[in-house]
Amino acid sequence: MRRLLRLIELQEQSIASCSEYTQSLQKQVSALASCMWPPLHQASELEIVKDADRIAEIQDSIVELPAEEIMLLRPAFGSPDEMNRDLERFQSARTRGITVRCIQQQLHTSLRFRSYFRQLTSLGCQVRTSPLIPFQATVVDGTLSFISTDVDGSPEKMLLVTNSHLVGCMRRVFEFCWDAASDSAAQPKLGIRGSGHPEADVSRPRVPDLAPDQLTVLRLWASGRPDTAIARELQVSPRTLRRTTATLMRRLGVSTRFEAGMVAARSGLLN
Repeated sequence: MRRLLRLIELQEQSIASCSEYTQSLQKQVSALASCMWPPLHQASELEIVKDADRIAEIQDSIVELPAEEIMLLRPAFGSPDEMNRDLERFQSARTRGITVRCIQQQLHTSLRFRSYFRQLTSLGCQVRTSPLIPFQATVVDGTLSFISTDVDGSPEKMLLVTNSHLVGCMRRVFEFCWDAASDSAAQPKLGIRGSGHPEADVSRPRVPDLAPDQLTVLRLWASGRPDTAIARELQVSPRTLRRTTATLMRRLGVSTRFEAGMVAARSGLLN
């Protein structure tokens, strides 16, 4: 019995040693791939990518890296073709055992959103939703991040980052958003009601319940986005956005963005 136990102990030690070596080798290969994997081999620590074809190439290459985890911030829906291509990428990553975590902005309870959500989860991706996401980004381990630079209204621009310190910062941003996001695809009813506590109701005035799209517009206003960028992010026409904002202002009883922001801040709608 003692000899058998000793044999088992030696086997366990051998397995543990092989496991440690495998993990070490995987990290080395991942670090090497971030420099050599085409089309990433020419990337500096910071590079603005403007060409749409190269952006697609990089996105395809990212999910083929020997990584442990891919983290995604997705502020809005793309076209059906883009969504299908994303699903193919995620499936490829999951097939290779890569953990995929995605925070998807939920703008409404459309069938299209629910279908996309179900497809992501069916692939084994961990998905959470949030009413507002700061920007589009993909983070791979602590190796690289691919970030949208859609500040001037040009969604074709992306920033490829391989500097380890900046990638680490991006990963912390993702984790912060992940902790604040919801596990459910169901859109909660958003609004502010009285708390029942007299002092709380004095400092936080009652406001009408707001629809999810109205609350999203309010928060995008607070982030400083112009109406053109908001319409593009919500994937609605400028006319539809004007109707939404007109209804929003009537419900808040204001006539300007500034007044809307003041009411929202006092009411806790921006928290």
